[in-house]
Amino acid sequence: VACEEKLEALGELINEVLEVKQELIAKEKLNLYSLIRNLVKWVTLRELKDDGAYITRLLEKLINELGTKSNILIQIDKKSFEEMPEILDHVQTTLGKLEKVRLEVDYDLNGPGIVLESENGIINGTLIEQFKGLDRLFKGVGLVVESDFPAKEYFSENKNHKSHSGEDQ
Repeated sequence: VACEEKLEALGELINEVLEVKQELIAKEKLNLYSLIRNLVKWVTLRELKDDGAYITRLLEKLINELGTKSNILIQIDKKSFEEMPEILDHVQTTLGKLEKVRLEVDYDLNGPGIVLESENGIINGTLIEQFKGLDRLFKGVGLVVESDFPAKEYFSENKNHKSHSGEDQ
């Protein structure tokens, strides 16, 4: 009888250990997903820091997604606004002539990126929105969405100013 009780206790102990093992594996899996997500964001920021053609490629992609080359409002961060004449020239060489394009500095944009508006809609191509999309992908595997990824060294400091407009053609 005592032997049976010890075997039963041992069986319960083994089941508890197996349950804890499963919980640990599930927790470590989420930790690994979180590490991968943050590593992807960090590598992205690191690569963009030294990439002088990012805004040009992004603008080309967004104009193609927008499906129009006229009556476009381009809202862009202050840092990239200074380079826009050269960027627009390059984009027009690649995609063709853009008509009735208006540029605005958007001081509320956190980091590099572009918001395009036209009759066809609005496309938010900011880095924050791209990171939110990445967070949604990881949410699909059970990872809680993290909205405070520390990328402040790349983001603009001026947030309390009004937009400044410029016209192109």
